[in-house]
Parts: sequence; C-alpha cells; structure tokens
Amino acid sequence: MWANLVAMHKSKGHQTTIFYMCNLFHTTAKEGDNVTEHLNKLKQYWEKLNLLGNNDFKISDLLFKIIISFLLLPSWNAFTEVYVGGPLLQFYPHFSIFLLM
Repeated sequence: MWANLVAMHKSKGHQTTIFYMCNLFHTTAKEGDNVTEHLNKLKQYWEKLNLLGNNDFKISDLLFKIIISFLLLPSWNAFTEVYVGGPLLQFYPHFSIFLLM
C-alpha cells in the first residue's frame, strides 16, 4: 500500500512539474499586454518550478533571463539583449542567433 501511495505522489509531482513548465513556456506577451503583469506571471511559474525540489527541472537565473527574452515581443529585443547579452554571449556564443530573432 505504501508503494502505491509513493507511486501516486511521484506521478502527481511529475504532472505538476510539467504543468508549470508548459505554463512558463507558453506565457507569451502580446501587443498591448501589461509587461509588469507578464513578468510577474513568468516569475511565479519559475519560482514554483524551483520550489518543487526536483533538481532535474530547476531553472537557473541565467536560463530564466533567456526564457524571459524569448517570451517578450521582438520590440523588447534592445532591452533583453543588454539584460542577457553579457554573460550569455560570453559563455554561450551560439545563443546570439536567438537574440537576433
């Protein structure tokens, strides 16, 4: 019986992780959206993912900055390049192509 409870809990934990990841990666900004609200929503999903305790799904600060830059409108590229451009391009030069999109 204990094994069944553990298995059921793990299954729910995995579903919760996938739920938050899907929400994080599908929360894109649209023209006219309140950017502050959009960023707060992204931050909530990111924090919940990192609080779940599964190291395989933790998202670092740098990766979260990159995710933010992808989920904002292209008109924000000038701001997001500066935001993630320094350390990102220094250590991961192949990411520069994504910043230009």
